Amino acid sequence: MVVAEQIDAIRAPYEEALAEGRVSYQRCADCANAWLPPRGACPACLGEAWYWQRAKGSARLISWVVYHRAYDPSLEDRVPYPVLLIELSEGPRLIAGLEAGEDLASLRIEAELELRVDAEHRRVLARTTESNTEGEALPKEEEN
Repeated sequence: MVVAEQIDAIRAPYEEALAEGRVSYQRCADCANAWLPPRGACPACLGEAWYWQRAKGSARLISWVVYHRAYDPSLEDRVPYPVLLIELSEGPRLIAGLEAGEDLASLRIEAELELRVDAEHRRVLARTTESNTEGEALPKEEEN
């Protein structure tokens, strides 16, 4: 189930790729800049000649927050849940969820991540790689 939203012609290929279990991003034919979220012109040079590319499935962790309220009905049983800001190995940044079973306490800024797509909910999920042992841990949340 996708949250009720109008998917325009520019965003449609991104959503279709997610529904097929792939992450894709746009690349400018003029300056080679890569970006997400989908838009009609390159954010770097404003060129309108672009194409879709498939992501390799690797990323790094930029930051994260923990939501204590379900903003999507499909996440109600996971509250509280982390929401990650990740950077694909190709450069674009996007929002992702943490794969079920991953330990929130082990997250580190700059952690290497492997990606998977939850095609049913059109959601990108990430998990830390075995080689990730470095990086800066964010402070733990204080209990109220």
